[in-house]
Amino acid sequence: MGFGPSTKMTTMHHYRCPIVNVVSSYDGLEFVGVIAKGVADKQADKERTSVETAKMAKELGLDAAIVALDGWGNHHIDFTTVIGELEKNGIATAGLSFIGQQATFVATNEEVDLVLDYNKTESGFETQVLGENSLSEIDAMKAMVELSKKMAKRGKKWDKKKDPNEKKEGKLTKSYIKIDQVKFGEENKIDGHTLIIDENIAKNALDGQERIVDMSVEIIKPGDYEKEANTNLDVMPIAGKKSGKLGEGQTVELKGVVAMITGVEEAYDLQPANMGSCDGTLKEKISFDRAGTPSVDDYIFHIDFTFKEGEGRTADGIIKAHEIADEIIGKLREILKSYEGKYDETKDFYNIKRPGKYKIGIVKVVSGVGCMYDTFVKPDEPAGIIGGENMRLRKNSPVFLTPNEARDGGIHSLY
Repeated sequence: MGFGPSTKMTTMHHYRCPIVNVVSSYDGLEFVGVIAKGVADKQADKERTSVETAKMAKELGLDAAIVALDGWGNHHIDFTTVIGELEKNGIATAGLSFIGQQATFVATNEEVDLVLDYNKTESGFETQVLGENSLSEIDAMKAMVELSKKMAKRGKKWDKKKDPNEKKEGKLTKSYIKIDQVKFGEENKIDGHTLIIDENIAKNALDGQERIVDMSVEIIKPGDYEKEANTNLDVMPIAGKKSGKLGEGQTVELKGVVAMITGVEEAYDLQPANMGSCDGTLKEKISFDRAGTPSVDDYIFHIDFTFKEGEGRTADGIIKAHEIADEIIGKLREILKSYEGKYDETKDFYNIKRPGKYKIGIVKVVSGVGCMYDTFVKPDEPAGIIGGENMRLRKNSPVFLTPNEARDGGIHSLY
């Protein structure tokens, strides 16, 4: 038991995080940031990382937290344990998890008293459709309403008024370029609202490694969803840092095109997956217009990998595919960094301090047990993997991300 295509939080889901968006909209609270806590393999490590997470939350001064999870079964042990530790430290919690008819808790405790189920299907079961059961902004809104009631019962009623002593820190500017057409050409460049991708962008990408035997890249046009694809490994934005490090400075993002990576093993067409693969036609295997999936209006820059037999079932094989994809997308980031044209939209984001308000945070229980269960945090580039920390290798101990680090693609999901 773990997670499947319908509940998976892709890198795009973390980048567009519905919970971050909703919590950020509450002027009467101070949104402190996101704590990423890895799912551990051993019970002792589940307990240790949960205690560490609660300690971090308390040191951050949190009064409340939304705890979110995209897996179930074994993942629920970490989920309920960390909720218990947070509550023991006086931090009110609201949990968000897929439960449905399939994923009742395998373990719980008396402190777990508010968990909302974000199942979306009538059957209540995990499906092989990417994003079908994924967490949405409506789920986050419901959690905030119920959490406010819980806080009120504890004598901490939320005040909707703005804090007169509000202070904005850590400015992040996101500049957007609208893309209306994507095509292959002789070089990577942006021509008006057309993205031209070098037809040889993946040349030599597999050199120097033995885990992946072949790969291909293609451009999928909006509506061209009869195409067959191997199982999804991730969906990511195409965005790069023009200045500053992750969470600050300027990020340039393409709107109207996303990157998608898929994969298969060379022998027997085995699809790398846990709770079922989502290989098949795109129209049948992707729920479009979700936080973690492409829009129906998006072009898809599709990168497909063929793994050496067995490598699609190893952590190193999956990580290598993500690293190669990051290097290829990096070539597109270079044209974003040197872009001197007009942006279609620009938004500024801040880490906002509100000393007179209650503090709230988000705890994300992310995968960290290897094979197809890995998460990287704080990469060099938005939603990338290179330069990031592997949660598993840091023994799944919690990592704190400021609101802007979370908004800037500070969590990369592997599956």
